Amino acid sequence: MRRRGLGLGLAIVKRLAKLLQHEIKVTSQFGRGSCFSITMPMTARSVARQLPQPFDSVASTHYALSGRHILILDDDISVLEGMQGLLLHWGCLVTTANSPAEAVDKLASGGVRPELSITA
Repeated sequence: MRRRGLGLGLAIVKRLAKLLQHEIKVTSQFGRGSCFSITMPMTARSVARQLPQPFDSVASTHYALSGRHILILDDDISVLEGMQGLLLHWGCLVTTANSPAEAVDKLASGGVRPELSITA
C-alpha cells in the first residue's frame, strides 16, 4: 500500500532546474491535480556524440561509499529497489525498510548499525 510521500521529489527537481537555469511551469486545477513541466533546449546530434563517458564507466572502482552500511527507508518499493541496486553496485552493504518499525526490527536482528540513512 502506497502512503503519501513527503514531496521531496519536487524539491529536488526545483533545485536541479535552478542549477541548470531551466524554468518549471505549473498548471493546476482544483480537485483534479497539478502538472509540472520543464522545457529544455534541444542539442544538435553532433554535440550529443561528444559527451564524456558516463560516470559509471569512468569511476566505478572509486566510490567513496564502498563497504559502508546504508539504511534506506521509504514506503515506495520501487524507490527501495532502485536505491538498493545503485548502492549495491557501488559496493555498499544495504538494509531496506518501508517503515520505521521494519527498520528497527531489521537492524536489531542483524546486529549492524548503519553509517548512513537515506529516508524519504
